[in-house]
Amino acid sequence: MHLYIAARGITPQLDKWENLMLSTPLQYEYGKMHGEVAKGQKMMSYWQLSMRPVRLYEVVFPEPELNKVMNMIKPEKSWNPSYDKYVWAMRKALGLKEIPPLIQEKGYEWYDRHKQGVNVTGIGVKQDKWENGIEQI
Repeated sequence: MHLYIAARGITPQLDKWENLMLSTPLQYEYGKMHGEVAKGQKMMSYWQLSMRPVRLYEVVFPEPELNKVMNMIKPEKSWNPSYDKYVWAMRKALGLKEIPPLIQEKGYEWYDRHKQGVNVTGIGVKQDKWENGIEQI
């Protein structure tokens, strides 16, 4: 079973709450015993609750640094193609444009090594307003 929720709060309190949830064991039936003595008896164990945060970030940076930031973050398509319609809806609701294609550059391997186990789904981009040739970040 997968339960989707939205939680917000002060980061240390959210961390405490997550740790409490993760430390709560849940009973789990993983099979039935074989043989004449215990035939059909449930085989039980415990399952550790898994929490997989889905976080929405607004990453703010100067527009000329777009390709550098894209190489650091390397946003991808949705982890599940059936979610593309939700990504599209979020992009429209937030008034964003599609993310431009990544122009691969060398020198960002450190970021790649620290992205293992993390999926970054690109939603969209929004340009800042400019006044007198100065970007209003």
